[in-house]
Amino acid sequence: MMQSRNGAKRPRDDTRNRPLDFIPGLRLSRHPSEQRKDLFLMKFDDVAKAKSLHPTEFEGYTIRERFAKMGWEQLLNFKCDKIYRRVVIQWTASLSRNGDELTGIVDGKSYTITPKNIRDILKVDTRTDLPYAWFNKLDFQTTTDENKLRWVNACTTVFGTHEDAKATNGWYLRSKMTPLAKVLWLIGASTFYPRAENMIYVGAHEIYLLHALFTGEYLYSFAHLMIDDIWSMYENEHRQIIPHGYYISEILNRLGAVIKDEYVEVVPPQYRVISRESIPELKFSESPTEYIIDDLQKVQRVTFLKNIKPGVASRKSPQPPFENKPPEMRVPDPRVDMTKLQNLIISHFQKQHSELKTRVTNIEKQIERQGQEIEKQAEEREKSIVNNIQKLIECQAFEAVRREQETERRAEHREQEVERRAERREQEIERRAELRAHAIIWDIERQHYFHEQEQAQLRISWNQGNSVNGVDEFQFPQISRTSFHPPRVGSRYYDPTQSDEIPKEFEPLFSDIYGP
Repeated sequence: MMQSRNGAKRPRDDTRNRPLDFIPGLRLSRHPSEQRKDLFLMKFDDVAKAKSLHPTEFEGYTIRERFAKMGWEQLLNFKCDKIYRRVVIQWTASLSRNGDELTGIVDGKSYTITPKNIRDILKVDTRTDLPYAWFNKLDFQTTTDENKLRWVNACTTVFGTHEDAKATNGWYLRSKMTPLAKVLWLIGASTFYPRAENMIYVGAHEIYLLHALFTGEYLYSFAHLMIDDIWSMYENEHRQIIPHGYYISEILNRLGAVIKDEYVEVVPPQYRVISRESIPELKFSESPTEYIIDDLQKVQRVTFLKNIKPGVASRKSPQPPFENKPPEMRVPDPRVDMTKLQNLIISHFQKQHSELKTRVTNIEKQIERQGQEIEKQAEEREKSIVNNIQKLIECQAFEAVRREQETERRAEHREQEVERRAERREQEIERRAELRAHAIIWDIERQHYFHEQEQAQLRISWNQGNSVNGVDEFQFPQISRTSFHPPRVGSRYYDPTQSDEIPKEFEPLFSDIYGP
């Protein structure tokens, strides 16, 4: 029996006596009800992990403020330390939908998750001054002027410029995003649009959500976003990871779906918290007045001003040893003569100016050398390509000549073989004609010899009969084959092939000439 991805035996369709499989182009809810659970378990692979945000490492980077403005701040504080995996899988495998409510069965009992349950238990969608909108991907697929402007603004917010948003098979490179957008996207991948694969690319719907989270101009309901995402995973044959599994586990636990002795899977601390180490391409630092994020891949920096209260010294983070500090300038004593002070300042700035000019000159020379080196490498590469092409052309020409010579040689060999066969056939015809002629001559000589012998015997018998007995009638003697003596050497009819019997080489010819 065939094995599924998880190693379990693949279920079978008993009515057709074949392995159970999805009907192409058909959603799971459209399949027969008795097959849905088995089909879901067959495609299921894992539960997406949820993570919370480190409580202090991202302080001052306006991340919590943006989630709070959306009403999603508690997602950053959710304890993702445990999950009732069996309950989550069993509930999702038996899913059905009625409007914005999802109902599943656990241990024979039905449990329904509604937007109200999600808001009350997870403490999300807490804004009451403005209504929440239902995020629908289909709303952005129409090519209206409003959607075009919305897309340009979203790409500018997430990527810095609209030109950097270039799609590859419908996806966009995450490396092109701005530093803060990368942080928000990584948090979103563990909270409001969980995923565990394809972490290099960003989807179009994620760009719209990041734009809403980044700017606060649009208010979307997390409860409906979660319900749509769970149902989309259930319906889609190719989505194999259950999203929001930790949130589902907590809600079902509150609804009473977890039995007393239910096995709980505990998550290690390093896998349930988003920290600075989770984003190795970004470097977080501080100055006395700013919080700084440096993108090591894109070579880009974004800063956030510190809110420093009067009379309170700002906390200064230690600078890395490799960071270049500006040259320190000693402040002169005010009692020194102003002329000397001015001369000192002028000389100091002249020295700095000359050093700067030297640096600029060195940089220009270095750039010029690099340009020359690049041109040289390009010329060498071009020469190498030309040489390779010439060698390839020569090899192809040589191969063509070789093939032509081989064709001519084979044609010549075939002609010679045809000539040899024709010559052998002609020789065989001549040999058979010669044998046929010899056989005819041999037969004529034999008949002539028989005739002479018979005539001689007749004469002898006739003469004897007439002279002695006076016999009027006589009987011709019969000459047997044993009395046949072929002509000897010297006879004009002598043939070395003659014998008392028909030569074997003449037998087929005699059959052809005289019959059997």
